[in-house]
Amino acid sequence: MKIFKKSLSILLSLLMLTGALAVGMSVSAEESYSAGAVIEYGTYPQSRVEQTAALASAAEKAVWKSYGYYSGTGVYYDGNMSAGDFAEYADFVLDGVKYRAVRFSAYRPYLTGFGRFAENSYVDDNGYELNTVYYFRYEPIQWKVLDPDTGFVVSAKHIDARAFNNYLTKSGADFYGDSGCENFANDYDTSSIKTWLNADFYDTAFTADQKNNIAPDGSLGSVFLLSKDENADYTLIISEPAGTAYAECQGLHNYPSRGGVFRWTRTPTAVSEFPYTVSDSGTFTTGDSANYSSFGVCPAMRLSTIKNDTAVSCSSDAHIPGAFGYFDEDSHKAVCQSCGEGVVAPHTWNEPEWDWTDPEKPTYSTSCPACGAEKSGEADYAWYDPHAVTLDSDAYIDYYARVTFGSQTYEGTYHRVFEGSMVTARKMAFNSYINGKKQEAAALALETDGQICAQAIADAQAQLATLEYNADKSYEENCAAADGIISALADRLEEIRTVYNAVFVADGKIVEEVPYTIETQSITAPDVPKKEGYTGKWEDYTLVKNGITVNAVYSPVTPDDPDNPDNPDSPDFSGLKIKNYNSTLSVDYKSTVIFHTTMEAPEGYEIVWSNGAKGSECKLNNVTDKEYKVSAKTVNKTTGETEAETEEVTVTVNTGFFAKIIAFFRNLFGSLPTYEDFKKK
Repeated sequence: MKIFKKSLSILLSLLMLTGALAVGMSVSAEESYSAGAVIEYGTYPQSRVEQTAALASAAEKAVWKSYGYYSGTGVYYDGNMSAGDFAEYADFVLDGVKYRAVRFSAYRPYLTGFGRFAENSYVDDNGYELNTVYYFRYEPIQWKVLDPDTGFVVSAKHIDARAFNNYLTKSGADFYGDSGCENFANDYDTSSIKTWLNADFYDTAFTADQKNNIAPDGSLGSVFLLSKDENADYTLIISEPAGTAYAECQGLHNYPSRGGVFRWTRTPTAVSEFPYTVSDSGTFTTGDSANYSSFGVCPAMRLSTIKNDTAVSCSSDAHIPGAFGYFDEDSHKAVCQSCGEGVVAPHTWNEPEWDWTDPEKPTYSTSCPACGAEKSGEADYAWYDPHAVTLDSDAYIDYYARVTFGSQTYEGTYHRVFEGSMVTARKMAFNSYINGKKQEAAALALETDGQICAQAIADAQAQLATLEYNADKSYEENCAAADGIISALADRLEEIRTVYNAVFVADGKIVEEVPYTIETQSITAPDVPKKEGYTGKWEDYTLVKNGITVNAVYSPVTPDDPDNPDNPDSPDFSGLKIKNYNSTLSVDYKSTVIFHTTMEAPEGYEIVWSNGAKGSECKLNNVTDKEYKVSAKTVNKTTGETEAETEEVTVTVNTGFFAKIIAFFRNLFGSLPTYEDFKKK
């Protein structure tokens, strides 16, 4: 038993002053009840409740008892079944409410001759597992009034699941409920269920006063099963839910195809193995063995006075304290609400409730769960333990306190968290992580990289710079976003740097394999192998991913063909150059640069510049890029073959800030020098 509220303590005191012996005891009051009315009388475990720390603690301290359920070797009628301790229960009272805790170390078989396995049981089908404690609240039993004149009542639900006879053996053509083969298995007078109803159930469900109001019915005893005729006469039809959660925990089973849950009657059939059974829909059956443990129990009885009485039965270890009086500060006299028995015991103080208004000087308050006496004060000893912020937790301080009552010591804990400190720490760590990733991106650059690689690295660093810490995600998830950018950059650089080959083939033979990457603007093709009587050129090609094959194209050469080296009229391109240049040229931002070749293209040929321009002149207008490469070549218009090519000129553009300012004013006023003079050289 745990905490009684202060208000309940006051109520109990008032009741003591008015002479009441127990709080919650029902008052007998005769009323007029008609057939079909429902009353509440006695209590029994019914509704399942979820486990709490308090329930678990109380159950651990309670006295556990064996149900003594039967199981066997696999043949349901061989007489080898016996009682075992694989199912246990414990009754206890917590905060004035009585509970039953249940646990199984093996499954209860639905036929007592079967083994204790899941396939032989409905307990697991109903959602109950082994080695787990389940809790059920004691609640009023509902009874349907069958005959108000005789006080005849029957349970409105299946209150439990039991075998008609735990023992079953076959001898000859008959079945018996005892090892001596003296009593038929379907004989109610000698059945296991009759004994259980008038002992375990009777003592569990009813208080002494309630028992005094139950009139025994001859040889049937105080509590009994309805007969077949009584079931028929009173048409007891049970609606959903047919059974309690506690009954399902014991293995109660629903047979939808047969009419629902079945319950026992006390009437035997002509076959010694079978008592009559009846379904929730009112259908009688004659073929169910007496040792089915999955059938329901709907007890019946006769009350001297039909009334509502929901006082809770109790045992010496499960009293519900009521009115009380002190003997001294450390002991009290309590009266059980259920049975009226007096109990004298020292106060058993509840776990203290702590007040942490001043966490370094906490105070406590507690009460006696039996009598409601209260106690409060300052902790005997208090201390604290600070914890710094980490990426996984806020900074916090754990405060502790200790107080001792007699031989019992209690400790309290107060956890003070500095909200937001973890997020701040994660943001700082994340910013540092991002800076590291930026450096990691820069370190991926190689000296051999071109502009595309450099741009990919710059783009990745820009992406990293835009990342902000998302407090709704974990630190690892935030860092994963940065990792993803670096991973994507590495994949992109690998793609850009992948080397492909341009395979030049002439007459089915490889002449040369020229490597290139995505960044390669152009490659130098090998000379086309000469072939007597033919002129040759490479077919047009474009550098693409995964490599290319370039084939030589040969055309017959006529004697007067200019490309015929024996023709004295063949043009001489040995003097092809770009006028007035050095290998490198530096110009201002947004200048116009004009180049000329040293010769014009003869008939049948054309001059082609590296930027695609044709003719002897190449103009670079409004230069803004940092660098340009310029070269020219002569091309045979008929064959497309290159005859000669100039050296390459590198044009470097001054893109600095001041160069851009000068270009702006030059274009604005049109009065500053330009590079027009360059073409006059």
